[in-house]
Amino acid sequence: MLIGLSSGTLQGLESLFIYLLIYVVSSVNIWTVVLSLKDNNGYNRYITDLSSLGEKNPILAITLTLCLFSMAGVPPLAGFYAKFYIFFSAIESSIYILAFVGVITSVIGSFYYIRLIKIMYFEKPKVWRVFDKIDYVKSVILGLTFLFILCFFVYPVPLYLLAHKLALTLVI
Repeated sequence: MLIGLSSGTLQGLESLFIYLLIYVVSSVNIWTVVLSLKDNNGYNRYITDLSSLGEKNPILAITLTLCLFSMAGVPPLAGFYAKFYIFFSAIESSIYILAFVGVITSVIGSFYYIRLIKIMYFEKPKVWRVFDKIDYVKSVILGLTFLFILCFFVYPVPLYLLAHKLALTLVI
């Protein structure tokens, strides 16, 4: 996010706001999934508790997978557009080294997201857990954030207009 701020342009501020909103929505999605995975003993505390989530709860696993892919920057998900807009603003401001470092760290960060996906689908759990049902509020939050992440590329105009208006208020 600081790459957009450091560009010092209106487009950089717009990219900052777009990235911020998409990151917040993705974080809400991930934390809702994590807090939804509770068993009879309470909440899970380890990453390995996600193992074989694809078999236990495939819809929740697909939701988390697409959100992690979005945060990794896989097109056509919302996270790709956020990162693309940030790096594009840095390139337009002639901050090539910062854009290059941002792309490299984004690629490195993708391995951590992909590792979580590997745990969900390909690792077998040491102890099989039965998860409780997800309550109504969490399922609505998951549905809305999932649709935002998945369908952002279909109609991104309202977010771009909002980011442009916010950037103009800061510039003026």
